[in-house]
Amino acid sequence: MAPAGGLVPSILTAFGQPPDEDRARLAELVQALRDTTGLVFIDNAENHVESLSRLCERVLESCPGLRLLVTSQLPLGVPGEQVLRIPALSLPPEGWQAQDNWERQLLHSEAVRLLLLRAREADAGFRPEGSALHALAAIVRYLDGNPLALELAASRLPMLGARSLQQRITLSPEMLKDNSGHRWPLHHRSLTDVYAWSLGLLSEEESTLLQELNALPSSWTLEEAEGALAGNGVGGDVPSQICGLAAKSMLERLPVAGAPRYRIPEALRRYLAERGSRSRSQ
Repeated sequence: MAPAGGLVPSILTAFGQPPDEDRARLAELVQALRDTTGLVFIDNAENHVESLSRLCERVLESCPGLRLLVTSQLPLGVPGEQVLRIPALSLPPEGWQAQDNWERQLLHSEAVRLLLLRAREADAGFRPEGSALHALAAIVRYLDGNPLALELAASRLPMLGARSLQQRITLSPEMLKDNSGHRWPLHHRSLTDVYAWSLGLLSEEESTLLQELNALPSSWTLEEAEGALAGNGVGGDVPSQICGLAAKSMLERLPVAGAPRYRIPEALRRYLAERGSRSRSQ
């Protein structure tokens, strides 16, 4: 996304309305696009939520023919906003290895299909078989169906092979890194970069709470977390902070009946554990 100050002229230019360099302001945008019909797509908006919220609210009020599609780790909080949370890709079903048609069962997984698709884009001759397919299943489970992690892993697959990659990523998360220098934004070139960026969006209280939640079992309800953290020195309203972490995509709400259960995605759990270990050793 363009810096907040450059967003208005960027939108004007996208709609064929060259902005006045001396007066590229919100009023100009609204006036120029008041009768326009179209879709404005804004990517990676989490770093400019406050200024972008004001812009989006004004545009939606004044330009009824425009629709906004915004990707962000944080909701904008404007009237009429509809939040769509993108889940992790589906993993191979439990017990797929024991099925007669196990290869078909494996390919039911969205994560496996994405990994194969991207690997074949890098090398059209990539055709894993047998134990290599089992290694692919282990890779997507280890990466928890995270699309970016799968994209980064796919670039290594043709060269290393599935079994070698499976072993290496468990030993060195830095294997999942884009070295091309141009395909991804700086904060998307490795999982470490992604998580460092995401944690930088949290308040100090939220960051402390997330580290404490990482010590809990794999999933929990609000009440279970509140009880487990009582007396741990975690300040503030824990249930409200947990809801805030979920809104910032740091927690995943599980699709289960009864009281809502939350968890920290596995790849993030490992990153937090490693970061905690480094902090204690310093």
